[in-house]
Amino acid sequence: MTHGAEHIGLIVIFGVVMLPVYVMFAGWFFGKPRDYRTVGITVGYMLAFTVAMVIGLAVLGGVISLVVPP
Repeated sequence: MTHGAEHIGLIVIFGVVMLPVYVMFAGWFFGKPRDYRTVGITVGYMLAFTVAMVIGLAVLGGVISLVVPP
């Protein structure tokens, strides 16, 4: 039963919640005027921010697992 709920959750997250992000990227790449340098810088910032969040959360999770007993 949880498999179906998980599948629906992924569809909702990547299909509905992320839709404005997909439209934003499409507008950047296919809209006029096209300035690929600005798009590249912005995408780079977004990727760097995402990677920094993932690494920070991994470190925080490791610290919490050391402090809090299992």
